[in-house]
Amino acid sequence: MPDIKNFQNSTEKKLSNKEFLNKPSVHEKIVNQERQSTIDRVSARNEVLQVVDHVEHSGDTRVIQPIGGMTTDFQKRQKEVENILSHNLEEAYLKMLPIEQQRFKMVGEFSAREINSLLDSAKIKIGKIIDIIKKWLKLIPNVNKFFVEQEAKIKADKIIHLKNNQ
Repeated sequence: MPDIKNFQNSTEKKLSNKEFLNKPSVHEKIVNQERQSTIDRVSARNEVLQVVDHVEHSGDTRVIQPIGGMTTDFQKRQKEVENILSHNLEEAYLKMLPIEQQRFKMVGEFSAREINSLLDSAKIKIGKIIDIIKKWLKLIPNVNKFFVEQEAKIKADKIIHLKNNQ
């Protein structure tokens, strides 16, 4: 039977007892990496919320500008998609808490950009557009799932109609 001490000594660096006890385990390394990742996500979220807060309170729109290459047609269609998405949701928006309103607004703008970029493709995927709209509408507190389905389909139809009329 092989000697376990000799096997350990041959496969690992020789560490003193103090060094061995202070050496972090693989589990500890993973936990520390996950903690750091969470801290990074929270700080990034806080930075976004600060920018949104700054824009809302100061009215300074220079902070968020489109990156070069966006055409005016793209921006115009973007605004129309945002208007279609926000239609008939004013009452639900006003009933939300301020933090929910910010999140709903940010996710809605992101959804509109995503839908607008989908409209640039040759083949429009209506199912993907409906899924994006449904995910956004589910952010409304205490929303009825049938309302979400119906509104998503209505809004998707209007968006497709918008694309076809260009």
